[in-house]
Amino acid sequence: MKCERLDGTCACRKKSCNGSRSRVRAWGARAGEVTPERLALLRECDEIVVSEIKEAGLYNKIWQSFAVLLPVMSVGVMGDMRTYAYTCAVRAVTSEDA
Repeated sequence: MKCERLDGTCACRKKSCNGSRSRVRAWGARAGEVTPERLALLRECDEIVVSEIKEAGLYNKIWQSFAVLLPVMSVGVMGDMRTYAYTCAVRAVTSEDA
């Protein structure tokens, strides 16, 4: 696989590159900066996801679950005020193959 950035230039300038470095860089550009504040928020989101799964009695039925902090902010309403906060997505996977 050819190592390319989104603009078509080589990200690592190595002939033996398998392309993984450029994909990570392209993802990083889309995901935004990783900061201590965002990591703390993601940990809080993940804790809420796990606790809700346990409370629903699905912890042993779900194979994989995690929260994703998206690099976009959305508008919501709390009481009479608008809020502007990061969006969290959740992915949970089950399987019948086990």
